[in-house]
Amino acid sequence: MIRYRLLVGTLSNCVGKIVSVGIWFVLTPFLLSRLGPHEYALWVLTCAIASYGFLLDFGVGSAIVKYVAEHTARGERETAVAVIASARWLYVGFAILAVGVSVLLAPVVPRWLGVPPALQQSAMWLVVLTGVNVAIAVTFTPPLSVLRGLQRYDLSNAVTIGGSIIEAAAAVAAVLAGWGVVGMLAVIVPVNVLMGMASTVLLKRVASDLRIGWRGANVAAVRRVLSFSSSVFAIETASRLQTKTAEFVIAALGTLDAVTPYALARRLSDVAEMAAVQFLKVVMPLAAELHASERTRKLRNLYIVSSRIALAISVPVAVVLTVIGGRLLALWVGPGYAQYARLVGLLAVSRLIASSQWPASEILLGMTKHRIVAATALSCGVLQVVLGALLLPSFGLTGVAMGGLIPNFIASLCIIMPFASRTLGVTVGTAVREIWAPTAVPGVAAAAVLWMLQYGAVSPSLPTVLTWLASSLVVFAVGYVSMPACQAERHLIVEVLSAASKQLRRPAADITRVA
Repeated sequence: MIRYRLLVGTLSNCVGKIVSVGIWFVLTPFLLSRLGPHEYALWVLTCAIASYGFLLDFGVGSAIVKYVAEHTARGERETAVAVIASARWLYVGFAILAVGVSVLLAPVVPRWLGVPPALQQSAMWLVVLTGVNVAIAVTFTPPLSVLRGLQRYDLSNAVTIGGSIIEAAAAVAAVLAGWGVVGMLAVIVPVNVLMGMASTVLLKRVASDLRIGWRGANVAAVRRVLSFSSSVFAIETASRLQTKTAEFVIAALGTLDAVTPYALARRLSDVAEMAAVQFLKVVMPLAAELHASERTRKLRNLYIVSSRIALAISVPVAVVLTVIGGRLLALWVGPGYAQYARLVGLLAVSRLIASSQWPASEILLGMTKHRIVAATALSCGVLQVVLGALLLPSFGLTGVAMGGLIPNFIASLCIIMPFASRTLGVTVGTAVREIWAPTAVPGVAAAAVLWMLQYGAVSPSLPTVLTWLASSLVVFAVGYVSMPACQAERHLIVEVLSAASKQLRRPAADITRVA
C-alpha cells in the first residue's frame, strides 16, 4: 500500500512538474533571443527574488500538509479545521507584508544588483509586481496544502498544470506584443488568482468538511503551526541560499551578463531535483501519518525505499549532465554556451549529493525531529553564499559552483545521513546494500556506455544525442531493477502493469457486450 501511494503520488507530481517546467524549458531559447542576455538576466533575478518572496509563507504550508495528514488519519477533522483556519489568518498578514516589503525594496534592489541605468526602471516595477504575485500566491496556499495533506496530488497538480499552460501562453503573448519582461510578469497576476480560485473549488468538492474558512482559529493552533513551521522556514531559507543566491552574488560581485550562463547551467542541473522533489512531496505527509500511528517498522522501510528511489531519479540525470552537459547546452541555447560544460557537471554532482538525503530530511520533518535538519540546512546555505563570494573573484563561475558542492557534501553525507540512519535504526551495511549499491552499480555502467557513445563525436545532431540518452537510461533502468535490493520496485512494476492490463481489457469487454 505504501509503495502504491508513493508511486501514484510521485507520478502525479512528476507529470505536473514536467509540464510546468517543460514549458519554460522549451521557451527559454525563445525568451533569450527575444529579450537578450541583459533582460533575460533580469528575468532570472526576478525569479530568484520571487523565490525568496515565497519565504513569507514562513513554512505554514508545510505545517498544514503535516497536520491535515495526521489529524485526518486519526479522524480528528475538527482539529484539522482549526489548523486550517488559523493558518488562513496568518496568511492574510503574510500577504500584506509581501506587498509592503516589495514597495520598500523596489528603489534599492536594482542598485544593489548592479542593474544598468537603462533597465533600473523596469527592475523597480518587477520588484513591486513580484510582491503582488507573492501576496496572491500565499493567500491561496491553504487549499492547495490541504489537498496535498489529503494526498490528492492529482487535483493539486491539475491546478498547477493548468496554471502553467496559461502563464506560458500569456508570457509569450506579452513578449510578442513588445511588453518586455515587465509585461511578462504583469500578465501572470490574474493567472495566480485563477489558480487559487480553482484549488478552493476543488477542495470543496472532495472534502467539504475541511472548509477553508475563518471560523475555528485559536491561539493554541497558531502556536502549534508556528512551532513546526519555524523549522520549515529555516530549511526553506537554507534552500533559497543554496539554489537562488548565486545569481545575486554573481550580479553584485561580477557582471549582469555572467548571470545568464550560470542560470542556464543551473537550470539543466536542476532537472534531477525537479523530479526528486515531486517524489518527496509524497514522503513527508506519509511519514507523519506513519509516525502518528506508531508504525516504526514501516517508517524504516519508507526511509530505505524513498532514499533508493530518490537516488534512482538523480543518479542517471547526474551521469548524463556530467558526461554530455556541454553538448546539451549547445543544442538547447546555442554552441556559444558549450564552454560551460564543467559548470553543469559540478552543479549536477552537487544536486545529486543533496538529493540523496532529501528523503531523510522529509521523514525527520514528518516525525517532528526537524531542529537538526533546520540547523544543518541553514548553516549549509550560509556557508555556500560565503564560499561562493570568496571563490568567484579567483575561479569565476566554477568557484561559485564549488562553493555549493563542498557544504552540500558536509551537510548531507556527514550530518543528515548518520542522524537519520541512527534515528530509524538503519545500519551502514544495510544502507550500502539497499540504498547506495542498487544505484551506484548501474550508474557506473550507464556512464561508461554514454561516454563510449559520445567519444569522438563532433557537433552531434539532436536525434543522435537523444539516442545516446535513451541507451544510457535503458542500461541504468535494467541494471537498477535487476539489483537484489530492488524487489519492491519489481513487484510494484508488475502490479502497475497488471492494473493497466485490466483497465485496457475492460473497454474491450464492454464493446463485446454491446455488440
